[in-house]
Amino acid sequence: MARFTHQTSKSRWFGTSQINAIRMFGTEFMAKSCKGCPLCVYARENPQHWFGRLMAWHGKYCPFWKAYDEIYGQERGGS
Repeated sequence: MARFTHQTSKSRWFGTSQINAIRMFGTEFMAKSCKGCPLCVYARENPQHWFGRLMAWHGKYCPFWKAYDEIYGQERGGS
């Protein structure tokens, strides 16, 4: 009885540069979404307010907040 062996191809559909471009597009999209969010805007303008602190805590887990910090973080002095 012949054993089935799955042969994997070494070629990829996308190269490393294409994958990085796709990731960057996703990061930019998420950052722009966060930049336009009224809750995030208020929280960033009022970081000492309880809501600003809550949103900063939430930013540890939110991929949109992280993307905003990655893209726009240097414009406001880093974080």
